[in-house]
Amino acid sequence: MKKLITLLFVAGLFFSTQIFAQTAVQAYWDLSTNSQVEIIGGNTLEADSAYWSAPLTLKDYTGGTLSGPALRVYDSTGWGGGVETGPVPSRYIQFLAKPASGYMLHVDSISFWLACYGTHGGLHAGVYWDKDITNFSQNNLLDYDSASYGTIKGLPDVRDGAAGMPHDTSFAINTDINDGGLFAFRVEPWYNAGSASTSKYIVMWLVYIYGTTMPATGVEDAQALPKNFSLEQNYPNPFNPTTKINFEMPKSSFVTLNVYNLLGQKVATLANQVMQAGSHSVDFNAANLPSGIYFYQLKTDNFSSIKKMTLLK
Repeated sequence: MKKLITLLFVAGLFFSTQIFAQTAVQAYWDLSTNSQVEIIGGNTLEADSAYWSAPLTLKDYTGGTLSGPALRVYDSTGWGGGVETGPVPSRYIQFLAKPASGYMLHVDSISFWLACYGTHGGLHAGVYWDKDITNFSQNNLLDYDSASYGTIKGLPDVRDGAAGMPHDTSFAINTDINDGGLFAFRVEPWYNAGSASTSKYIVMWLVYIYGTTMPATGVEDAQALPKNFSLEQNYPNPFNPTTKINFEMPKSSFVTLNVYNLLGQKVATLANQVMQAGSHSVDFNAANLPSGIYFYQLKTDNFSSIKKMTLLK
């Protein structure tokens, strides 16, 4: 009986230790002052300053210098006008968080304040998250046009009082980031009303990434990572004109992923860089290619595989 009590005590102590090893953390951006990030919850989480891709440029909420109560983001070359029918992947506002070395991160949710200063029905924003910052290949869609506002109405205008300020949106994420990985959250603004404009603004204020961290262990990392290199059959197949190619890597490696026609001529390069261990997904758009049979080849430092796919238009 004494031995059983001892075993139960040890098991309970181990379980409690695992629970208390988890740390509640958050990355917090207050864009009313600058794009710098603050970390709450200790030194087990890291994050980068907010990033705006060109040609996006910053002004403050009133259009002047960079000071509160929020940042206005505009396209210095002009929003695309009626030609834009959805988010533009090359134009984005990005926020990054990752576990500190030796830790794992579980991302519970994200929260952000988003509105516009301009035309109700014309300014929109797609919201995405990913673990692959190199290609943003997973491109997990959270919302096509910001929560609670449909594509007809667009983003709320901050000049409308209660309708536009505040506009706090939250999404559940529930994904794990292994030691050495990262979590990326992007907002991709777009404009589809009237002619091109430089007088319309995306307005952002508070941005949060919530989660928990815990020490990484060899066992956990081994279970989380693929055991072998592998290249999967593209899906859908046959396809027209886009398809997805998935592959797995048990360790970081330099990766090339090329597409060839029946003559052996390279028609597309989908990857050509160092990539982290884990599962990856790459989209292939063959809109400019004729129908036919194609081959895609994945090559890493010590692995190579080729598969066939069929384009039917």
